[in-house]
Amino acid sequence: MRTTLQFLSTVIGCTLLLKGNVGGAQGVLEKPEFQLYTDDPYDMHMIGGNVWLNCCSSTKADAYIFIKDGKEYAENHNSPNFTMTNLNTSNSGQYSCKYRFGSSVSEESDPQYIYVKDRYEPPTIIVTPHKIVHPGEDVTVTCCSSYSNIVFTIYKYDTPLETSEDNPFSYVLKNIEDKHAGQYFCDFKTKPGSAIQMNSDPSNPMRIQVKDLRKPYIAWAGNHMSIKCEAPKTGERISKWWFQLLNSDKEVEEETSVVNNNFVFKISNTEDSVKTYYCQYAIRIGNDLAYSVISDQLLIADYTMMNIIRSLLSALLFIILGIILVTHFNMCWGEENKPPKLPPMRKTQAVESEYAEMVIMKVEDTEDNTEDAEDNTEATQEQPADTLA
Repeated sequence: MRTTLQFLSTVIGCTLLLKGNVGGAQGVLEKPEFQLYTDDPYDMHMIGGNVWLNCCSSTKADAYIFIKDGKEYAENHNSPNFTMTNLNTSNSGQYSCKYRFGSSVSEESDPQYIYVKDRYEPPTIIVTPHKIVHPGEDVTVTCCSSYSNIVFTIYKYDTPLETSEDNPFSYVLKNIEDKHAGQYFCDFKTKPGSAIQMNSDPSNPMRIQVKDLRKPYIAWAGNHMSIKCEAPKTGERISKWWFQLLNSDKEVEEETSVVNNNFVFKISNTEDSVKTYYCQYAIRIGNDLAYSVISDQLLIADYTMMNIIRSLLSALLFIILGIILVTHFNMCWGEENKPPKLPPMRKTQAVESEYAEMVIMKVEDTEDNTEDAEDNTEATQEQPADTLA
């Protein structure tokens, strides 16, 4: 459809150009422009296909002459267009054109070459997620082409694995291990029953490898605006490392290559109060990169908001602690467990004073009675003996 529109627009353009130069002088015919259009999606010339030839000039012509390999091939009167249908290999060659007006003939156009192919262009092959993967992952090999009415076949080395009429066609290697490693490619051919039976060229080979790269270590690097991603050391000699910083959707935000097994990413403030980061690394194996397992997550929060939250949590903690202490005091010192109330200090002192005075008075009376008893004893002892008789 695209090629047909281009061809029609060119024809219209040449016609308008021709109308504007109807009065061109005989004997001075300008060199025409020779154009080729095809209905092939890759602008190729295939067996069974079509090609449109256009000899565009700015001067009115009585006839347009198409030339193949230096010989006149076809002539059109009053039309600069010529169509070749159902191409075959015999149509291959070098084509050009010229035109005639009256007795004058123009210079021959610059030539263009038509090569009619007997094989389709190779399909596109894609391997996802990577050509070097970890053990246990799933790998998808996808083949596709712009041609229709075709059947795909996928191969490992030269052994066919599966065929399909799907376009694109995906072949899945599940739970991959060492035995799945190798070269994969695909090709296609027209479906059985088609007017023309033709195969494609094989796609580029894709080498799938299995490599276990452990996840890196991710942490703060001195402050909350720097993230360090460090790959574990291996016994291999690695000249360059590729590091990627991934966002919460595990999409790449930053990446770099360094000679060391670690890198510090500088991050900017985010409008989100909380954001998650991951990282991974890769090393080169042959012409491909082998990617590590993705690291653990690193949670980054806005520190202004965090300080506010921290202050609120601290205040809440103090309130809860106070409530606990009050509750504990009330439980330990209930009405039945409270100590007896003491009398007022002044009254206690007064009672103590009266009691002390009574004790002193009692002691003094006891001492007086003791002295009187002693005096009586002495008086009795001093009486004359006759009195006693």
